[in-house]
Amino acid sequence: MAAFGIDLGNFRSMVSVMKNGSIHIVCNDIANCGTPHTRRFFGKGAFGQDLHNTVGNFKYLIGRTFSDSEAQEYEQRFSMADFADVDDQLGVKVKHKGRETRFSGIQVLAMHMKKLKDAAIEDLQDLVSDCVVTVPGWFTEKQRQAVLDAAEIVGLNCLRLMNDLTAAALDYGVSTPFLPKNKPKNVAFVDIGYSSCSVSIVSFVKDKLTVRGTAYNMNCGGRDFDEVIVAKAASEFEAKYNINPYDDRVIMKRIRECAELCKEELSDNPEAHQGVSLIVKGTCFFIRLTRSDYEERISSLLTGIETTLKEAMENSGMKSSDIDAVEILGGCGRIPVVKTTVSRFFNTKISTTLNPDGAIARGAAIQCSMMSPMAKNPNFQVNDICSYPIKLVWEASAEEEQTDVVTFGPNNSTPSTKLITFHRSQPFTIEVVYANPETLPPGIKPSICRLDIDNVKPVNGEPAQVKVKMRLDPNGMISSVSAYTVEEKLVTEEKTNKKGGKEFKKVKKLVKSIELPVSVTKTSISKELISKYISVENSLVVEDMTSTLTEKSNLLMDQYGYDFCNTTFGPFGRYIDDELKEQYFDDTKEVMKYIIRNRGDISERIPAERRESHRHLAESISERFHQAQEILETKNTLRPMIRHEARETINADKNNNHIPNRKNQEIDERSTVSFSDTPKTAHEIPSPPESIDSSSLTESPSYSPLARNIRIRHSLMFPPPESPSTIKTRAWRTGRSPGSVFFDITSYGGQVDEVFRAITAEYPNIVAGKVHRQGPNILAEVNFDETDALSREKACVTGFEYKNIRILATEALHRDAHTVYLHLSDLPFLKSEKLELGLRDSISAYGKILDVGVFRDTSVGLFTGEGYAMLDRHRPEDGQPFKDLTHYIPWPNSDDGFYAKWNDMPAHCAFCHEEGHV
Repeated sequence: MAAFGIDLGNFRSMVSVMKNGSIHIVCNDIANCGTPHTRRFFGKGAFGQDLHNTVGNFKYLIGRTFSDSEAQEYEQRFSMADFADVDDQLGVKVKHKGRETRFSGIQVLAMHMKKLKDAAIEDLQDLVSDCVVTVPGWFTEKQRQAVLDAAEIVGLNCLRLMNDLTAAALDYGVSTPFLPKNKPKNVAFVDIGYSSCSVSIVSFVKDKLTVRGTAYNMNCGGRDFDEVIVAKAASEFEAKYNINPYDDRVIMKRIRECAELCKEELSDNPEAHQGVSLIVKGTCFFIRLTRSDYEERISSLLTGIETTLKEAMENSGMKSSDIDAVEILGGCGRIPVVKTTVSRFFNTKISTTLNPDGAIARGAAIQCSMMSPMAKNPNFQVNDICSYPIKLVWEASAEEEQTDVVTFGPNNSTPSTKLITFHRSQPFTIEVVYANPETLPPGIKPSICRLDIDNVKPVNGEPAQVKVKMRLDPNGMISSVSAYTVEEKLVTEEKTNKKGGKEFKKVKKLVKSIELPVSVTKTSISKELISKYISVENSLVVEDMTSTLTEKSNLLMDQYGYDFCNTTFGPFGRYIDDELKEQYFDDTKEVMKYIIRNRGDISERIPAERRESHRHLAESISERFHQAQEILETKNTLRPMIRHEARETINADKNNNHIPNRKNQEIDERSTVSFSDTPKTAHEIPSPPESIDSSSLTESPSYSPLARNIRIRHSLMFPPPESPSTIKTRAWRTGRSPGSVFFDITSYGGQVDEVFRAITAEYPNIVAGKVHRQGPNILAEVNFDETDALSREKACVTGFEYKNIRILATEALHRDAHTVYLHLSDLPFLKSEKLELGLRDSISAYGKILDVGVFRDTSVGLFTGEGYAMLDRHRPEDGQPFKDLTHYIPWPNSDDGFYAKWNDMPAHCAFCHEEGHV
């Protein structure tokens, strides 16, 4: 299984995987379309589906109780769904399948992690289990345990919980090629995310990082920068409309969305102007703000950032002048005044070594690969620290007056083990708590766990010596608690002094140790509750799968029906009888009405026999269309060859001089009559032409082997469209000027003016256009401004529609393009998808790939192990030149390879493939 890392952010989570020896960030768009009452929604697509059933900011929910005053305030300010008490935890109250349902924060987080797991599986095309999850450094024991419980619920084996900035530091260390061996390189990592500001000072030497100090501010994140704009907009809104926007969650949601857009706009412009997508009393509300006004309003937040930076430097024991580099992560790092504040504090320029959005996820995947036995891992040592000091508290006894001790102090390294000695005559209890509760996140209780130590008895009438062993594991959590009694005796030992005399000294010697039972009571949820949550999650997953399959089936049926309705009276119309056309059209309309009528009830599906009969009818029409197309292609291939071979055979044989000229004419007629260009319906498609009468020709050759040996090229990059209503242009030629694309309008050669009118209607910003003929094809060159890359991309992806046919463009080659055609042999027998990926990886180093495909046998359509590739070897601007072409090309991640041939290549032997002889 591959390495898998999760950056568990407050506003957005990211997934990274280790694939083919490198880190890959997985696309995190996991939203689905449908009805929120029967589906669970995640990601950006969740907003707007059902606002009061939308749950966000999962990290805030875990480790808290409903009675927290902070939770009530947070619900009013930021939450869309109502909070509720679920199993003595903070949870949410939503509508599920029409009924009110309550989910705890751990359950909601587990649902989210399930979607992240599915994203990794989809990207890797393999099962995943082992993972590393990053959490904020300010997470407490209870919050960290909640993340582990959520991972267990969805079947993830969390190898480690890693502090997010430590993960970013690991990515930095592995990505930096030349780290010093002796003198450390000190780097400050500043993460200003959606909910908090975190700072970590890290020292690097070769293959090792050590965290020196950290500091956190839970009231200085992106949402706080947004709230400055929200407060201004809300006051203006209330003054203008006499409506308090804080009483309406819909209004506040839209104001916050516009506030975020204003913040982003002010990062590049001196003034922002955004309209709230809500009409009140027939008037739209606009937010206007200048950058200078915004910077003045966020001055208190900037002061909070400086305070956090100072605290981190104090905790690390360093000065700002000791810092060699500064890296900013998080979305707020893009605000110019924030960058200036951080840069001014350290008196250095901000570095851009890391990806500010993906560095934490990358570090998690690297850590997972280092811990996973299945993956090749870099050898890099990570030394992290504990964010909060931890102390032990107990009741005073006759033996000891002391009641507490700090076991893991500030900046205590993790993992680490401590041994504490007590003198007791009876069982006793120890409370493990955080030493400074005021530094914890608001609403989080300082208690970690309770230790009940039993079977403690006096030894020889004196209090027993009890040693308690505790471990702070790499997750930043207390684990491996054990206790034992020690019995010691004074014994006399004889020793020889320097003068040779004998001395007798009493020393303590360990006689025996006895393990004591220790009962650990943690604040985490019980195993029974986890089992219950797993059962609920599994049932929800089944509902999701059923809902997804049903909705996908309906959508495919929609697309299937609409596409064929359009093509029935378009390209397919020439190959369908009028009676069959009407039958098909009526059946399609009935099916579409059925889908629309029953879409609201997810449990009701289209009967299988109805879909099957509809599919068979559509496939029969499609098959006739493709048969006709194959006949036309075969005509263009075989007719010239048959004419040429037949005539050459007759003219070359002197014994055939007695054949009259009318026979030559008959040969031409027979090679033409069966390849008429006239469209045929399914009932009129002719049988193959009869062979030439052998009695009228002497020693006439056989043409069937010639036909069988013909190979047909099949492009892997430009496969035939699933619907005949789409045409993908395949043309490799330079344009008249930079910025051109080409559309294949061969099917509408006589309607060029109408075609250009359709293109102009879709793209009014066209600069110029011209028609070209390339062999049998007719191409329309359309030129955009050289800087208008968006229109060129749209033309290639979306194209334009003409007479219910959508034509997609291809971009013109560079004016200095150097195209090379490669013939490939000895290719491995693989599925088309894997073959295309392998060929792309193999030959991309030799040029920009314009097309790649395979040859198939015409008789049965099988892949023959041969293929082709079209490359553009023009050196890209600001890029490295391509490698020189070689006859042998290795296959990626394999000891095998294949061979390539091209024009003007050096001579190679056809058998041993060595250069220099044939």
